[in-house]
Amino acid sequence: MKHFLMSFWLYILYSKSSGRLYIGQTSNLTKRLSYHHSNKVPSTKFRGPWVLIYSRSYPSRALAFSRERKLKNLKSQKKVIKSQRQKLDKLGCDGRDFYQIGE
Repeated sequence: MKHFLMSFWLYILYSKSSGRLYIGQTSNLTKRLSYHHSNKVPSTKFRGPWVLIYSRSYPSRALAFSRERKLKNLKSQKKVIKSQRQKLDKLGCDGRDFYQIGE
């Protein structure tokens, strides 16, 4: 009998057009990213193009969701920006305009 281990993903997207960050979690990262790029996600609709700047897999949805909540509940996203500084620098972003979509 084969055991199927499902991964759940925490991800952070950066909008090239607005400078916004989007933090989410999903069981299918590839499919979810295609939804963001095709404007099927209401909170990111028409705010792209989006760049994946961070992703991490977790063994359960509960862990991915818990981490997502922690990031979204930060009073300041300076820690998020700091942790992704190198990737953001490559995109030419200074981080001044970042805020969480859906707050």
